Amino acid sequence: MVTPFFANKGFHPKLKVSIEPVVLEAAHQVATDLKELHLYLRDQISRALKQYEVHSASRHLLIPPFKVGDTVWLDARNI
Repeated sequence: MVTPFFANKGFHPKLKVSIEPVVLEAAHQVATDLKELHLYLRDQISRALKQYEVHSASRHLLIPPFKVGDTVWLDARNI
């Protein structure tokens, strides 16, 4: 059993991309391009997550200070 990412791409998403042991110029260029793409995508995902946090934080209610033994109602429709 493998993850869908591994099955589709052939490597694990946390794989570190290194260009040190590459000998051929074409292979070196591909590795360099992949490294640049990887850094760009990580930056874009990080920016998207920060934007999501900013917009979602203003719409969330603060958690009430529940104490052990308090009676609460739980809406389990979305669980």
